[in-house]
Amino acid sequence: MIQLNKKINCLFIVLILAVMGNTSIAVAQKNIKDLVQSSKAPATVSIDAKLNEWNLGDLQHNKASQISFLIANNDSTLLLVVKSDKVADTKRLLAGGISFSVNTSGQKKPKETLIFPLFNRNNRLASSNNSKKPVDPAQRLKEELAGLNEIGVNGFDQILDGKIALNNDYGIRAAAGLNEDGFLVCEYALPMKLLQMNGIKSDIFACQISVNGLNLIPGNGTNTPMRMSGRPGFPMMSSTVAGFEPSEFWVLVRLSN
Repeated sequence: MIQLNKKINCLFIVLILAVMGNTSIAVAQKNIKDLVQSSKAPATVSIDAKLNEWNLGDLQHNKASQISFLIANNDSTLLLVVKSDKVADTKRLLAGGISFSVNTSGQKKPKETLIFPLFNRNNRLASSNNSKKPVDPAQRLKEELAGLNEIGVNGFDQILDGKIALNNDYGIRAAAGLNEDGFLVCEYALPMKLLQMNGIKSDIFACQISVNGLNLIPGNGTNTPMRMSGRPGFPMMSSTVAGFEPSEFWVLVRLSN
């Protein structure tokens, strides 16, 4: 009889722990207000900061960050498109780059993260000082965006935190440019194998899109985001510059079949 009571007590404890685990995940998901259905990616996608292959009607607006975005997938890759809502907002978006974070457990906690665009501000300043002829600012920015060659990475099991080449062996891709109307467009491609996701069979997961803003830490030659942890290449954020404050938002995403 005593052994039977012990078994019943053990089963009761197991059930309680299971309920608590499911409840914590549900609460984490409820804290993220928006559920987004991932769009089915076009048969052919070029990561080139152009929107030719995308249905612009699928873009969703986030008022706080003043951007429009689209999350899509095929069987192997998670894709993000970001477009600025205002031409005048381009500098704020580029100051610290845009971070794209994924949490496959659906919790509001950044895990695998891409950061792009990444500028070396010292190089930009030198390029500006060496220019002898007047240059159209929009044209100069287009050239600088076309010359970007690094992507920031953080939280991947297979990749060291820091930066990787724009053309890399991991299958991670990113591009940034200005469209014909002068709006900033960024595209990101993230292989699901780097997220331990089983393609379209995965459950709902969480995504964070962050505009990293600008800080005042001296001697930092790049716009590596300051909100990341103190890992190499990701120092803590100091005070921000007025008009360049960071912003972020979370969405829950259900992959497209």
